[in-house]
Amino acid sequence: MDVIDRFEHFYQGPATGSLDQLADVYDEQVVFIDPVAEHVGLAALNRYFRSLMSRCQSCSFDVTTHRQDSSLAFVSWIMRFEHAQLRQGKPIRVHGMSQITIADDRIVQQRDYYDMGAMVYENVPLLGFVVTGLRRRMAQ
Repeated sequence: MDVIDRFEHFYQGPATGSLDQLADVYDEQVVFIDPVAEHVGLAALNRYFRSLMSRCQSCSFDVTTHRQDSSLAFVSWIMRFEHAQLRQGKPIRVHGMSQITIADDRIVQQRDYYDMGAMVYENVPLLGFVVTGLRRRMAQ
């Protein structure tokens, strides 16, 4: 199983217990960047994921496509999660993409791209109303 296969398997149903598998996927000095923050090192990534998972009732990813050469991969995915403080705990779907750099069969850098509006802002009661209204106006 190559690193992208392990990546897909890990994200199919990440939970705090599966964080022990991070070292099977990520390099000790991994750089992980997403729209929220940047984390350097496996320990920092572990803390970040533990924090995220502690606030979600559920979280999983469906990989829709991926392209890979020897040291670079692009993975498109759909994240499904439930968070008590967002959308009244109802499921939320967010489309995203990861750009992954690979060395020695581990991920050494991952940059995630996704819409923070679709993930958070649109799902906060008053703020969601404002963001959705702005999107509608801009689309006209």
